[in-house]
Amino acid sequence: MKQMHAFSEDHREASRRALSRGAAVLAPVMAGLLLAGCLSPVGVGCTAIGRFAVNVEVRDSASGAAAADGATLVIREGEYADSVVSAIGIQVPPVLAAGAERPGTYQVTVRKNGYQPWTREGVRVGREGRCDELQSARLTARLMR
Repeated sequence: MKQMHAFSEDHREASRRALSRGAAVLAPVMAGLLLAGCLSPVGVGCTAIGRFAVNVEVRDSASGAAAADGATLVIREGEYADSVVSAIGIQVPPVLAAGAERPGTYQVTVRKNGYQPWTREGVRVGREGRCDELQSARLTARLMR
């Protein structure tokens, strides 16, 4: 029994030392985040939610009905391009999104069979705020036949 008790004491002491070392490493990191404004003393801080650079609501210009079904969104900046194609025949939300967590100045194009292409140039997406969050561009593409 004495051997078991000695093991428990050794285990507790090793755990205490490990926690102490972890706190010594973590404390300066937490202080830096607090000073940077990414944590608040009451526990409200920056989120780790990813955002898309460009969100486009796709609508039929005549009826105003959602028209993302079968549409393609392409965003470009220099050599960079990202695209998304919504499925045909599946009820989808009318919003298409591209450019995960990427600021820039984009050319945005939406294409759909039976409609004229819709394009916007110079769509700016940046970061701001105390947590340097991506400020997504929200556009509405009213497609014309």
